[in-house]
Amino acid sequence: MKSTFTKLTIAATLGLALALTLSCKKDSKQAAECDEGFSSETQFCFKSKIYERCGREGIEYNPETQFCGYDKIHDKCGGKEYNSETESCSDGKISAVCGEKTYNPSEEDCCYGTIYNPSTHFCSDISFDSVDKCGGKEYNLETQICDNGEVKNSQ
Repeated sequence: MKSTFTKLTIAATLGLALALTLSCKKDSKQAAECDEGFSSETQFCFKSKIYERCGREGIEYNPETQFCGYDKIHDKCGGKEYNSETESCSDGKISAVCGEKTYNPSEEDCCYGTIYNPSTHFCSDISFDSVDKCGGKEYNLETQICDNGEVKNSQ
């Protein structure tokens, strides 16, 4: 019985060593394609270039057609990467997004999901919304008030 246990232990050890060797050979091939300094745990090799894996799961993707943004894989838009938090892609064109709506950043701005006109409003970190300017000026909602188009201290 003792010799059976020993044989099983040796067989299991050899199996594990073989699995590790095969795993290392795959990683060595990828590392050779991408030169030294390649970490297969956090990176992957695609057409002789090193890329960071995506997200906590460390997912590989096709860098020619996809990119990793905010730990998620996205399709490129017209061949370009974009900020998936503030932009969207439609018909191969990238557009600015505020909340669920697209807008023109050269004419409008976004304040916590609300689109506003920056020539007449400003974004308040106090109210988390756009606020009418006072006589064309921004003001501090905590310490100032707007009185007939004039900014005044609130006390």
